[in-house]
Amino acid sequence: MAQIEEPQYKIIAKEGDFELRDYAPYIVAEVITEGERDSAVSAGFRILAGYIFGGNTSQSKIAMTAPVTMSSLPKPDDERIALKQIKSRRVAVLKFSGLWTEGNLNARREELAAMIKKKSLKPKGEATYAFYDPPWKPFFWRRNEVMQEIESR
Repeated sequence: MAQIEEPQYKIIAKEGDFELRDYAPYIVAEVITEGERDSAVSAGFRILAGYIFGGNTSQSKIAMTAPVTMSSLPKPDDERIALKQIKSRRVAVLKFSGLWTEGNLNARREELAAMIKKKSLKPKGEATYAFYDPPWKPFFWRRNEVMQEIESR
């Protein structure tokens, strides 16, 4: 099985499925879509797939990563795609498997919020989700994360 490239991070603390991570800076290509979660994720993935498979100024194919990262990225042909520099940051993460239902995602976000409060950490901004597997992978084997940036001390 091929190793998937991911942003570099160092685990600062770990308790069960909870991790506190320090991320190094990285660049992302992102697209914002609207609608129900499943259809919005699918539409966003199709837009990014076009970019990854050569829809960029250099017409180069970009290695599939989770999420897509490189030290520099070619300019997208599609104006809906934005390249964004993410600064180094501390992030609280709860790893989980399962379905991508609103109920499951909300429960995991609340579980992470409780861990953050228990550890006297201060959240910054909104929580985000990371989905590492295709929708056809059995839900009990999927790797998912809910992530919350934390104020640095």
